[in-house]
Amino acid sequence: SQYNDVLEAVAEDSVDLLVCDTSLEDRCVSEILYKIRHHEIGNNPFLIVIILSSEFGPMTINKFINNGVSDILVSPVSSSHLLKRIETLKDNQQIYVVTVDYIGPERRNDTRPETQQISRIAVPNVLNFKATPGKNEKSLERAIEATTKLVNKEKMDRQAFQISYLVDEIMPLYEADDVSDDVIALIERLEVVSSELVRRMAGTHKAYMSKLANTVLQVASSIAKSPLSPETTDLQLLPELGVAVQKAFFATDEEIQLVQDITDTVKDRSA
Repeated sequence: SQYNDVLEAVAEDSVDLLVCDTSLEDRCVSEILYKIRHHEIGNNPFLIVIILSSEFGPMTINKFINNGVSDILVSPVSSSHLLKRIETLKDNQQIYVVTVDYIGPERRNDTRPETQQISRIAVPNVLNFKATPGKNEKSLERAIEATTKLVNKEKMDRQAFQISYLVDEIMPLYEADDVSDDVIALIERLEVVSSELVRRMAGTHKAYMSKLANTVLQVASSIAKSPLSPETTDLQLLPELGVAVQKAFFATDEEIQLVQDITDTVKDRSA
């Protein structure tokens, strides 16, 4: 299928620019864009992606903007207009922002509820690189790798902050015996965020943080199986995990041993 063909091309890093028309497989195009930006396929999450769409309603626009599209054009579009937009994207410096849900180009008029300051990250522009004579391919690969690590760290910090926030929202509801759909939604959110954090922890060479992330996921998954009547042990562990995650990701060098001790204690109690 077209979906699999595009996935394969992106996964093999044989694409410098992706132009997708949504008229055939709209849902798949959105999924591909998400996978690219969140580094689930390919080695360049900063690939320039242009969406061509005959539907230009707010829902369509927001869906692709929220998944980090580089540009959206009304279809059908003339080749000259498309080339002009590609030229603009080639010449402009790409600035990305990272939140708990979003990775992609900065939208100056886009408001995202965040309690942390959002960093602006200059990311490699493959089109500009390829159009500039004398550039070394290896230097592009190194730039993409270094920026990807920076984005990954930003993303993990956001997820760690989100986990602590969710725990602080969940625990008072259980303590007040106010178990409702709100609690179920928060637990499901906790499971999703911790699962993504575990994936991003792979290869970061911080074993104590990786163990902690896995423990959060195990407890969140356990509660999610029976959110209306969770195991007492899980509820006892949850606030400790919230504190440990916050300390782990924002700890000074002197605090790292304390974080490791907390992680080992929580893991032993979980077992």
